[in-house]
Amino acid sequence: MPGTAPWFAEAMEWNPDDARRWAEEILGQLGAPDGVTLEVTGGDFEDDWWGGLVGPGAAVWLASGTAFSANVCLEAVLTPAEAVALLADRMQDFVLEATCGAALPSCREGHQHPAAVAVSAGTAWWVCPHGGQRLRSVLGAAPG
Repeated sequence: MPGTAPWFAEAMEWNPDDARRWAEEILGQLGAPDGVTLEVTGGDFEDDWWGGLVGPGAAVWLASGTAFSANVCLEAVLTPAEAVALLADRMQDFVLEATCGAALPSCREGHQHPAAVAVSAGTAWWVCPHGGQRLRSVLGAAPG
């Protein structure tokens, strides 16, 4: 089980509250289906109980009824932009499965595929997967 040590303030540029805020904003952009459950747990994880997170960090869990679930393990060593990008990528996959293929967020006009996520200049961006053109930042403001 996760601990509650105050290491977040010293070891990380972000904390579980940031992860929850980012996850909620990303879910809103992706048009998550009704009934999605979001849980964020932070701590110093001592075993592999969250699917890969060992050590300090945050775990984000998503579920949609009994059909789909996903977890995202955010290690303390990630920068805010890297954490946001990982969350956006995994949450996009989750919503894609839960909605049977909704192409969200949209790419450029005329493109049928969804935008992809990439980190550039310290910010997580939605980008066109064909050429990498920046479309908009994943968050309304730079992460942090």
